[in-house]
Amino acid sequence: MAEKHPGTSGMFAFQGSLPRLPVLPLGETLRKFLDRTALLLDAQDRHEAEGAVLSLKKQRRRTPSLPARTGQRPSA
Repeated sequence: MAEKHPGTSGMFAFQGSLPRLPVLPLGETLRKFLDRTALLLDAQDRHEAEGAVLSLKKQRRRTPSLPARTGQRPSA
């Protein structure tokens, strides 16, 4: 069984022993979202989803990343 980390309990007790998974770039995640939902949405909902994605992309360009805001380096 995985090692339980001190100072943690419940759902997060073994989080430190889990492998770190890659996080996709936001643009790729948003593209996949639109691709996967295209057949599930009607034309109006698809148009709204595309607008929300564009809005999020614009907002993201104006917002610095977490490491830039906090001065922290991303952990490997």
